[in-house]
Amino acid sequence: MGPPGVRERKRLATWHALRASALGLIAQRGYDSVTVEEIAAKAGVSKRTFFNYFSSKDAVVFDPGPAEPELWKGLAAARPTDEPIWKSLEAFFLGYLDAHQHVLPLQKQLIVSSSALAQIARTTSSQLERFLTEWVATRMRVSTTTAFDAAAVTNAALAVLHVAFFTWVPEEGSTQMAGLIRRGFDAVTEFQGAQLTGARP
Repeated sequence: MGPPGVRERKRLATWHALRASALGLIAQRGYDSVTVEEIAAKAGVSKRTFFNYFSSKDAVVFDPGPAEPELWKGLAAARPTDEPIWKSLEAFFLGYLDAHQHVLPLQKQLIVSSSALAQIARTTSSQLERFLTEWVATRMRVSTTTAFDAAAVTNAALAVLHVAFFTWVPEEGSTQMAGLIRRGFDAVTEFQGAQLTGARP
């Protein structure tokens, strides 16, 4: 696939301008104090144009970006095919963190402050879950692997990410979050090893 054309570049630029406008205004004044009209005006577009890109104010904060599927594919493709899938998932999430560290602090603030926004965030993350489940299924070499098995592994990894995210203190920076992700994946690996050997974890 070649580089995007002029029309596509303009579309991407508008999407990113609206996202940046929303994040900046919400960080300054709080989520409830910012309107769609203000977000659009700051980005230099109309309210109607805003709704050509986002279905709501929630969406401008939580929707995956237009380039998100390509990012996911790139992170997955970068992992060696002979690498244990658990290590590949850990590396995937660390790469995901690196690409999203600018927006995660605000997303956490909003998720913690509102159960409704937390539900919206879970809904939008389902796209990532589907991608990961399909990828994991291609990497699990057991001949009897089923969609259930792939979903179980994926959701175990997402549980680690969830715990790390809600333990993370955004003021500590993305380095702390990365450390929590590694710690969580290591904890599951160590527990599994202890169970297999009969030792206490």
